[in-house]
Amino acid sequence: MADSREKDGRTLEEYGLRSLFFYKHLEAGRFDDLFAQVTGLDCSQYDFGDLESISISLPAIELVEARGIPLCHVFCHPDLIKEQPTLIRYYRGIAAISQKGLNRLAHTSRVAAWEAGIAKRAIPDDAAKRLARNINTLISAAVVEVESLEMQTLQYQVLATAGAQIDGSWRQEPGKVASEAVKALMILELSANGFVGGAPSKDEIASTSRFKLTNDYTVTFSSEPDVSIADSAGKEVAVIEIKGGIDPAGALERYGAAKKSFEDALNRNPSVITVYLAAVITPTVKQRIETDRTVRETYNLSDVLSLDAEKEKFLNQMYWWLHLQRRSSSP
Repeated sequence: MADSREKDGRTLEEYGLRSLFFYKHLEAGRFDDLFAQVTGLDCSQYDFGDLESISISLPAIELVEARGIPLCHVFCHPDLIKEQPTLIRYYRGIAAISQKGLNRLAHTSRVAAWEAGIAKRAIPDDAAKRLARNINTLISAAVVEVESLEMQTLQYQVLATAGAQIDGSWRQEPGKVASEAVKALMILELSANGFVGGAPSKDEIASTSRFKLTNDYTVTFSSEPDVSIADSAGKEVAVIEIKGGIDPAGALERYGAAKKSFEDALNRNPSVITVYLAAVITPTVKQRIETDRTVRETYNLSDVLSLDAEKEKFLNQMYWWLHLQRRSSSP
């Protein structure tokens, strides 16, 4: 059977998972409903007379009016998004800016909550104005350069922005999946051997980030580092960085991020054991690790999760970090 791995290191299965991820997120986005919500707006309810106050350029508004497109179908009015905050997603899409970017420009951290309709409080007046001004500045600059501006063009732009956001989420997904898999592997193993009080269920494992062991050591799952092991006195004795990314092109960048985390851990405790657990370790990364004193131990994540011999090797080392005697190996 021919190897399905492409030149960039990915397999057809991995591309298939990515496609499914995109489809599910686009489906969850309910963009038809979003566009219908915009189409149903009565723009006469909103005063677009003072263009400067909401950062709409005169050439942009003249072009939109010439196209016969209702102004609130293109430009963001602060009163409108206060009434219907979920429409921020539409205007942000036209502006082609990410949630993170809009948060930064508008000096807020609530864009995602407002777009999802889960914010407990209404958008304050000043925040609505900042959002509208930043969005409209970007939209004004863009629409005057579009040769054929139609509602369909705007909708395509919203979808393109959503695609970029989904791609960003996908790039983070392997890391989340990897961290969850390692967490389950470690805690289920310790539970099976009686070192975690109460034998936590899989749901408890997923929802709990800190576990105390019978020898009073603690295992904390977080970020930077992904896993921190502390002794009974609270001293950090081992840290694990988990890198689940499968794109070889980003292997060096992921290693660099782990190295920074290790350096921070070594500053806290020069004798801490640093463990690099990565799905992709390219020859370049391997060469750098060999001369890198900040990395104590290295494991291939894919092998640890799929090959019994590598899994046993990793788990045996885990018991050493924890100063525990392993009673039995995993079935």
